[in-house]
Amino acid sequence: EEALRVENFSVPSSIPGKNIIDEASFSLKHGEILGIGGLVGAGRSELINAVFGAIKKEKGEVFIDGKPVKINKPTDAIAHKMGLLTEDRRASGYVGTMNLRENISLASFKEISKRGFLNKIKEKKATKVQFDALNVRAPSIETNVLNLSGGNQQKVVLAKWLMSDVHILFLDEPTRSIDVGAKVEIYDIIFELAKKGVAIVMISSELPELLAVCDRFIVLAQGRIRGKFSREEVTEELFMKAATNIL
Repeated sequence: EEALRVENFSVPSSIPGKNIIDEASFSLKHGEILGIGGLVGAGRSELINAVFGAIKKEKGEVFIDGKPVKINKPTDAIAHKMGLLTEDRRASGYVGTMNLRENISLASFKEISKRGFLNKIKEKKATKVQFDALNVRAPSIETNVLNLSGGNQQKVVLAKWLMSDVHILFLDEPTRSIDVGAKVEIYDIIFELAKKGVAIVMISSELPELLAVCDRFIVLAQGRIRGKFSREEVTEELFMKAATNIL
C-alpha cells in the first residue's frame, strides 16, 4: 500500500523567480526502497529536505497513507513517523558534545518523558536496545559519539530514527565517508527495515550503489524529474541520459 505521496513540490532558490525544484511528484510504498538520483546540483537533497520540513517549500502537498498532512517543520514530520538521515552527519546528524545514549534518544523525547521530565531509566533501556540491534562498536552507550568511527556514527544516527519508530525514512548519502565493511552493515540495516515495512527514500552519488539497493528510481535534472524507472528496466545508460536531460 502507498505510504507517501508527494505532489507538485517546488522549492525556491536564492535567485528571485528561479526554483531549485519545480513541480516534483512521486509516491512510495510500504517496504519499498525508492532511489533518487541525479548530478550534483540537481536538487536531490533539497527535495527530501523540503518534504521533511527542514527547508521552506514554495508549494506542494504531502499525503501519508492516502491522507493529506501539513509538514512545515521537522517536528511535524517526526510526529507523522518520518525520519531524515542527512547528507552531513557531522553538521546535522548528531550532537558532538553528547554521548551515544543522548544522541540515540534525540527524536524520542515524548516517548521517554512524562510531563516534560526525562525518564532516564526508560531512556537507557530503549537506547541500549538500538545500540545492540545495530551492533554499534563502542564500549558503552555512555561513550561520546566523536570517539566512534564514521560507520558507527552513522549507525547511531540511524538508531535515533529507529528508536522513534519511523514508518518513512529518508536516507541522504547513507554510506558516504565510511569503510567497506560498515557500508555492508548499513545495507543490511536498510534491507531489514524494508522487510519490516518501512518506506525508504535513498539518495546516493554512487550510481552502482543506488542500482544495487533500490527497487525503483526517479532521476532529477535541473530541478525536475526527468526519468522514472523500475529495477527491471533501468540501466546505467538510461539513468545517465535522464540525469543529463537528454532522454
